[in-house]
Amino acid sequence: MLDLVNNNRSIGGPIFFCNLRLSFLFIELKNTYQNKVSNFTYEISALNQASQFKGVRQNAIAIYRKKHFELSWNANLLTSDQSQTETRFFRNNIAAIYKLKSLNIGVEQHSENNQWKEKNSHNLLTNSFANKTYKVYLKSSETSQNQFETFYQYRKDLMPWENKMSSQSESEDIGFVLWLKKNKKNQLKLTSNYRKLRILNQDISNEKPEENFLGKLEHRSRIFKGIIRTSTYYELGSGLEADRIYSYLEVNPGQGVYKWTDYNKNEIKEINEFEIASFKDEANYIRISNITTNYRKVYTSEYRQSLNIQLKRLKGSSKLVKFASAISNRLSYRIAKKSKDNDFNLYGNPFSSTQNNSNIINLTSSLQNTLSFHPKKSKMTYDYIYLNNESKLLLNNGFERSQLTQNGLRLIWRKQDWQISNRLDKGDKTRGSEVYSSKDYKLNFLKNELKFKYQVDRNFQVEFEYLFKNKENKLSIEKLESHDLGLEAQFSPGKKKNLSASAHFLNLTYNSDSNSSIAYEILEGFLPGNNMTWHLNYQQQLSKTFQMNINYRGRKAEENSAIHVGNVELRAFF
Repeated sequence: MLDLVNNNRSIGGPIFFCNLRLSFLFIELKNTYQNKVSNFTYEISALNQASQFKGVRQNAIAIYRKKHFELSWNANLLTSDQSQTETRFFRNNIAAIYKLKSLNIGVEQHSENNQWKEKNSHNLLTNSFANKTYKVYLKSSETSQNQFETFYQYRKDLMPWENKMSSQSESEDIGFVLWLKKNKKNQLKLTSNYRKLRILNQDISNEKPEENFLGKLEHRSRIFKGIIRTSTYYELGSGLEADRIYSYLEVNPGQGVYKWTDYNKNEIKEINEFEIASFKDEANYIRISNITTNYRKVYTSEYRQSLNIQLKRLKGSSKLVKFASAISNRLSYRIAKKSKDNDFNLYGNPFSSTQNNSNIINLTSSLQNTLSFHPKKSKMTYDYIYLNNESKLLLNNGFERSQLTQNGLRLIWRKQDWQISNRLDKGDKTRGSEVYSSKDYKLNFLKNELKFKYQVDRNFQVEFEYLFKNKENKLSIEKLESHDLGLEAQFSPGKKKNLSASAHFLNLTYNSDSNSSIAYEILEGFLPGNNMTWHLNYQQQLSKTFQMNINYRGRKAEENSAIHVGNVELRAFF
């Protein structure tokens, strides 16, 4: 192990850093020049990981300022040599600004060229891409109390074709931004953008020419001296979208999201045999969407709203004020829609009920509200939590719908190094499919989580947990009752080291066949009977550049062999 550092960081002087640790070699060299009107910085760094990876990054930044004129340049070049591929990524940004008293006139040029090649044949790989962008704009000065901007932008995209980068499409954008921010307690930002896309080579891509419009509204306010804070985001858009066919692709073990189970034992990976994996070692598949040649006009909207009420800011000494000051409320709402019908009330109204309308082809919504009561000088905190999530997605042969509704009550008691908390949740979780009805369910659930936490000292903490769950499928006969006892500990011997460990014992009583998609959902990946899980993690910051993580997880069902999963991760930040 070798660490060499030279901290000579004076202007114009070089900076040299070398780190050799665990078969990694990292070298960095940086030099800066500066005078009254200009500044130039050049940096080069190299990383060598034995015979697996070699990379070199170069970065140059130049800035020139004189009176009302400013010119900046930023270029980045990254090359890598791996066992099967070699890459070259180049990014170049140039910007020129002429500043008047209340107006800025600017020109920008941005380009990227990312080429991946097969090492032996030097053939371009399909994930290569390149683009060039040119932009001119007028905008108010940064010191203006209210700001605006109008711009025109041209962009050309290139893709691999016949082993070279060839023009695939070009687009033009015209946009406008208005930001009223003079009043810090009440700010409004409006954004609009019109985009026209032309396809230059139909052999490279099956995209279609299109015209899109996008409009955004953002509003923030503070009312009654900050007692009420709101944030609003609203977006409308339209354009062409290709129909998609979904499939599942196997990836490296543990690097995916989904698990495949051959329920009917025919050794064929069918669409209805994939579920979101409960454990990372089972997540060996990802869902991908393949674009078809069928295009349709779609209309989209997104609405986000947050409301935060903090009555503790009330001033007064009456009993009513003291009681009210213990109350706070946090609300968060988000909904996104995509419609094939140009009916504003259908796609643009964020409060209309449209999930059952066949013209809505995609919908996601989330509502969460937390009402809290925490009297001053009290060791108790009371929370009421309401949650409602909905989704609708158009898959290959029909719609898939899901919904989660939950009401929860949380109590927290704190005293010095002790903390006791209890959370009770009751709700419903449903899933419906127009094609695979065998996976449909409507679960009524009740769960209670009790935690005891004790801070032994500044560096050591222990926690005991008991979790009870009861689930019942109202569409069939499935029922579950589970008990989970857990013990967790965390030890931090220093700022750069952290060790955590946990062990859980679970007992699950289930009344139906465990080899089904519904059973996997209800049992959350476990098996009926006794189960155990354990986890050990060690993390250490080796230097400013390197971080090491050692992670080990295990689990065991009553009649099955134990499953052990471990990994060592070394991250390099450069």
